[in-house]
Order: sequence, then C-alpha cells, then structure tokens
Amino acid sequence: DLLEFSKLENESLVLESIPFDVRQCISKALMVVQLKAEEKDIELICHVQPAVDSHSTGDPTRLSQVLLNLLSNAVKFTPRGGTVIVKCFLGTGSRLHFEVEDSGIGLEAAAMGQLFHPFVQADASVARKYGGTGLGLHISKKIVELMSGSLRVRSEGLGRGCTFCFSLPHRCPAPISSSSGLPPKAILSRSSSAVSSVEDQNEVWSTRPSRTVFVIDRNPERCEATLALLRYMGASTEVVGSLEALPSTSSVRSHEHAVLIFLEDHESSLGDLAAASAVGCASQRKLVVVTRMRNPLSGNSAEGYTCVSKPLTEVKLRRAFAVLFGEDWQAQRLASCVLDDVVAEIPPQTQFLVVDDVAINIRVLTLKLEQCGLRNVRTATTGLEAIEAVRTARPPIDVIFMDVNLPEMDGLEATRRIRESLEPSPGARPVIIGVTGDVSAGTAEACLSSGMSAVLAKPLNTDTMFAEVVRALKLGR
Repeated sequence: DLLEFSKLENESLVLESIPFDVRQCISKALMVVQLKAEEKDIELICHVQPAVDSHSTGDPTRLSQVLLNLLSNAVKFTPRGGTVIVKCFLGTGSRLHFEVEDSGIGLEAAAMGQLFHPFVQADASVARKYGGTGLGLHISKKIVELMSGSLRVRSEGLGRGCTFCFSLPHRCPAPISSSSGLPPKAILSRSSSAVSSVEDQNEVWSTRPSRTVFVIDRNPERCEATLALLRYMGASTEVVGSLEALPSTSSVRSHEHAVLIFLEDHESSLGDLAAASAVGCASQRKLVVVTRMRNPLSGNSAEGYTCVSKPLTEVKLRRAFAVLFGEDWQAQRLASCVLDDVVAEIPPQTQFLVVDDVAINIRVLTLKLEQCGLRNVRTATTGLEAIEAVRTARPPIDVIFMDVNLPEMDGLEATRRIRESLEPSPGARPVIIGVTGDVSAGTAEACLSSGMSAVLAKPLNTDTMFAEVVRALKLGR
C-alpha cells in the first residue's frame, strides 16, 4: 500500500490499455477473498447483468486491485453469517457500473466524508478492532479516477451495511486475426484476455436445441444473480420451490434440461443432497449442486450429478455442464481466457495429491484446483503420509504438488521413494511438482534430480501452475 501510495503521489503510476474479460476479472477477485469469507460463513454472490459484454479494454490488473480491496473490506467488516454481493451492469454512456454491497457494520454520515483520505479510518474504534493502514480506499479511489471514474460510498447508518460503487468506460476491443488455425472465438491475446464476442462465447448453446435450467434456491438475491448468469449463457430458466415442484420430464419441451440446486452449508443438508441425487437418477435429469461443503457425498461421481463450489461463476458452471452433458471440453472454450484454455486440457477426472505441512497452504492450493472444477484432491502433511497416499489411492494419483521442506522426511526423499515404489509400473508414474520458497539454481537442480517433474516458486502463480501441470501430463512424467 505504501509503495502504491508513493507512486500515486508522484504521478508515476502508469495504466495499461489491453483487452480483458470483465467477468473473469471479477471471478479472480472473488477467488482471493473466498477463503476468508468461508471462515466467517459469509455468502459471496456475483451478479453480472446478462447484457454486459464480457470483453473490454483497459487495465485488468488495476481493476482487479480495486475490486479486491473493496471485497476484502466488505468481508472484513461483515459479521459472521452476513452477505457480500459484487454487481456489474451497464450504466449510461457506454460505461460499466460496479458495486460491492455488504451487510456489515455500516457508516455514519459524518464518517463518509473522510473515508477516502489517506491514513484515515472511520473512527479509532474501527482501527483498533479491525486493523489496517487506512490507505486501501484512498488508493482505490485514485486508481478509479485515473481510469476516468469516481469511487463513492452509500450507507444508511451504523449496522446497515455499505455499498461502494464506481463506473468505468466500456471500450470493446477491436477484432484480431490469427494464423493459428483456431476458429475466431478461440483466438486469444497473451495479455490474459480474449477478444471473442458474447455471441461467440455462447455459440455452443445456441446451435443445439434449447436447454432449460430449473433453479432451486431459497436465497432471493443469489437466485436473481444465478438467473442472470444462465440467461447470459443462453439458457431458458425457471425457478421452482423444491425438488417436488419440478415438472415431469415429459412436460419440458427443451431437448436438454438440468436442475441447479443451492445447498445450504451445513451437515443437515446432506439429506437434501441425497434426495436430489436420487431424484436426478430416477428422472434422468442432470443435477448441478452448488455448495461450500467439500465432497458432501463420498464418491460424488454418480451419473448425472456434479458439485460446484460457491460462489457460482461462469467458468464453474460451463465446466459443470460440459461434464454432465458429455460435451467436448476443448470445444467449449469456457470463459475464453488463457487460464481456462490451459485448464481445459486437464481431464476433470485427474487425481491430485497436495502435500504440505501448513494447513493454509493446502487450503489455498486445493481451492485453486476446485475453482477450476478439479475436485479430486487428496491431502497429506508429511512425506510418509504422501508415500502411503500414493500406495493406497484408487484410482491412482496423477499429479502431486510436493512441498520441498517437509518435517520428518523432506519432499526430495519422499519423491525418490515414490519413484522407487512405482518403478515396476511405469504406467502409474505420477507427475510430481515441487513447491518451494527457495528458487535458487541449486534447489531446482536437487528437485529435478530427486525425480520431480518441475519446480514452482511460492507463492504459486495460478497461470504458471496449471501450465506446468499440462506440460508435465503431456510428457507423461
């Protein structure tokens, strides 16, 4: 924050102007705050108006920075069990309007005027209880102003929550050509952005008989956001109150239909999930269950049923439908961005093992995988546990993320023993990717000599991580 503040004060902060995906930008910011929101049982909701064309031109890094700051504050100042909603819709004059709304502690009118000043917080009690430098909102406001916008706040008073909002110019990128042989909708810019249109993204939906999605959700705000996402994707939608209220399959005119169920995040909901799975099997319906519970039913690969983690985003939903309806995962192109294009090459059934002695490291890496629909993840905290997991896993482990500095037996020795134990069975040879904070040449050489397929530096870069997995899987090592 101090470095950013210094750049802004010296007017040395330079903005990029590159094509980027608006929805993907929002999704990545949500991914960062998701873990903290889960710890406080806060419901995260992403509501993007169907009319919003995902593709714009600007500085995605700075937009993500602003959204992340606002979302982090919203989660910080919202009590356990609250709600945080990020919204994006078309404003006047070809502008995109963003809002981050929370059900948190709120603000008095007197505090709003000084909220965006540097090193200032709402009051001393807030600073004592929640910490912080008082720079985040000032930096965000300045960045938004550099992008030809203005950052504002609304609140109806203490205990009534806050809404931070800003609007930016919406400039659609110019089309580009490519000699890669890919169809126009698959042409990608290496700036991490795509330039295909919303019609191209949803072509896979419009060229087949219509798809109807029934939504079962007791949360009205979340339900409204889900309907907006489905309509953007080209699906017909209908809200039903319960599984029992679903129309019979014979009365639905569309060629394909699915049921999207939001499961409440507590153990008592497991009965609802079991009932939903039974209904899906009996009626040959495709079920997408959205929940924060990890692996709510063991062996959740039953035909016609898949789980998606909250908050629901376009990437997750496209992948779920691709799996359920047996569609060509590569042809879907997902949300048309570089990361999703790379992840598309990893089979959804790939088995992962995450080995680390720090619980938060395991959770973050697992979350990265689950966010991209890769939900077959086992974990271990020592080298010996990793060896045992590889020995007993059925189906066998395909990819291992191995922390190099483990207690008792380090990652290098664990890798050597895993390779030795599988030597007679070359077909079962897993990809082992070392993860370390020491990126010196000597450490990298030691990792590769032990039998690791690659080495990644902490903190993990998501794009690099998935690219390395794809590369190693193609090499078969």
